[in-house]
Amino acid sequence: MTLLNTNAATLVAAATNVDLTSAGSSAEMKSTVDTATQVAAAMAQLELELDDMAQDLIDSQDQLLALYEMNRSTRLNADLHDTLQMMAQQAQRLLRVDCAFVALTMPDHDLQFVQVPDGFVDFEQFTCICDESNNATQEWQLDPETHNAIFGIAIKNGYMRRFGIRAGVCAILGALNKKNGAFRSPDIKLARSIADRAASSIETALLVQDNLSQARLQTEIALAQRIQAELLPKSTILPDQIQLSVLSVPAREVGGDFYDMQALPDRPFAFYVGDVSGKGLSAAMLMAVTRTAIRTHHRYIYDPQPATILDRANYDLYGDFTDVGMFATVFYGQYLPLSNEIVYANCGHSPVIYMPHDGEPQLLEADSPPIGVMDTTFCSTHRLRFALGDVLLVTSDGLNEAGAPNGELFGIERMIALLKQYHSNSAQVIRDALLAAVNDFSKGVRHDDQTVLVLKHI
Repeated sequence: MTLLNTNAATLVAAATNVDLTSAGSSAEMKSTVDTATQVAAAMAQLELELDDMAQDLIDSQDQLLALYEMNRSTRLNADLHDTLQMMAQQAQRLLRVDCAFVALTMPDHDLQFVQVPDGFVDFEQFTCICDESNNATQEWQLDPETHNAIFGIAIKNGYMRRFGIRAGVCAILGALNKKNGAFRSPDIKLARSIADRAASSIETALLVQDNLSQARLQTEIALAQRIQAELLPKSTILPDQIQLSVLSVPAREVGGDFYDMQALPDRPFAFYVGDVSGKGLSAAMLMAVTRTAIRTHHRYIYDPQPATILDRANYDLYGDFTDVGMFATVFYGQYLPLSNEIVYANCGHSPVIYMPHDGEPQLLEADSPPIGVMDTTFCSTHRLRFALGDVLLVTSDGLNEAGAPNGELFGIERMIALLKQYHSNSAQVIRDALLAAVNDFSKGVRHDDQTVLVLKHI
């Protein structure tokens, strides 16, 4: 018996042993006894309240120590699976149960389920509990008679709590077979605290996972950008009478525009510009295979006529482009120094502008749909005089379709006017002037890949 209870009992005993002759009257005696009894009852009630407060303090201290240990164990854990494993281990230890588990559901991902000890509950059996919990409250206790048949093992008792992590992501903390009795109020409070801590730790692990995925993606994109830059030729041996300047600027890290030049001993000097529909990685992948197909046919075909080369490339690539619903426009040309001519074929590419030194600019229109639209092309090989001072400008539509803030497009007319103004300059000056004009017009905003090739007879 505590000190307060002992004092109360002493008061009651003293009151009942008072000498009646000195008490004055029986009424006074009764009043004294009643007072002592009330004091004793009040002191007993106070003792119970102090005991409850002490127990609450002990429980709070235990929870704080448990959460501190859990925080110390999980703060350096960045891996999601390891975090779930650690949470299950700590819950099993702190709640003093035979088995604890954490299940995590995420959109477009399989259910992640970790339990300690492993194998205590069959995964397929657990999914039945998860399906049932979709309509359950935030927390609930398992009924052994109902769930023993589902789990296939003897369940004395069980507690489960569902908690949210982020939009579309939630988790379930479960504890089975509480040792030394059922789940009581302090146990449930501790389980709630564990679930709250688990939510924070899982969110941290998910953020780390997102950052790692983003960093990995950025690394892969940077590698793709470097590979694409390496695929585009930086220099080549040009015919003596030719000056060539070319530049391609993707709208994103990688793009679908491409260009190439080929100077082989037994082949005419070839140059071409292409534009794969779309942007980004998908366009970059098709850009690479399109460029390779054209290069291969230019190198090995018996009679490398421009129309024949593009038709063969279309034959090779039609199935691939059809499968993904994309296409590629291509302008392919060859310079013939003996006749001072350019022979070319055009599959859907625009704009291409020819500026003779003694005449007006001409727009060279395509006579065939882009590669990948039909199983055959209808392009023909065309011949173009290319004499001293003549200029050929081939760009992708990212330039003429560049937009000003008010929605107005740069347009082909501005390109023609600029070519008339600068055609007497070098190929590089013409290229840079055009790119600068487009950039100034669009205020530096680029929504599409931009490629410029300038060929000049000097």
